[in-house]
Amino acid sequence: MSGGGANPPPPVAKIESNYPFYRGPQDRLEDFITPTKLRGDNYEDWAGDIQTTLEARCKFGFLDGSITTPVPSCTKSDWQTINKMLISWIMKTIDPEVKCFFSKYRDVKKHWDNLKSRFVVVNGPRIQQLQSSIAKCEQSKTMTVSEYFGKLTALWEELHRHEL
Repeated sequence: MSGGGANPPPPVAKIESNYPFYRGPQDRLEDFITPTKLRGDNYEDWAGDIQTTLEARCKFGFLDGSITTPVPSCTKSDWQTINKMLISWIMKTIDPEVKCFFSKYRDVKKHWDNLKSRFVVVNGPRIQQLQSSIAKCEQSKTMTVSEYFGKLTALWEELHRHEL
């Protein structure tokens, strides 16, 4: 036995790949997480693509507010690293002409909420137009059942997004 009496530090806990604080080879700062660019008129599509990608990586909780602080086995540094990576990923998906109008945020949730408040607008005329399109939607003779259902489903989903 060696003298000195100091115990070695405990081993660092392994973070599993299904854990929000996990950073694997697919989680690099320079990554583009979706080819969809926020242009201003496509917020719903863009936000949906971002959400899908981050849910697949177990990181959407940072944006929706369900993960607000480091949890056991993770440090403040782990939290800050993931937060900055998410901000970087989001900023890379915003068109440069739109990006120039944004403040720099240090917290990804505040950034996400700011984007939502700027681009989610209740559009009464569009809701009326969608309701009318749904009521008038018919299957043409050349349209398959699958095509008709797809068209109708797209209208319903858009209407649902506007009514939330």
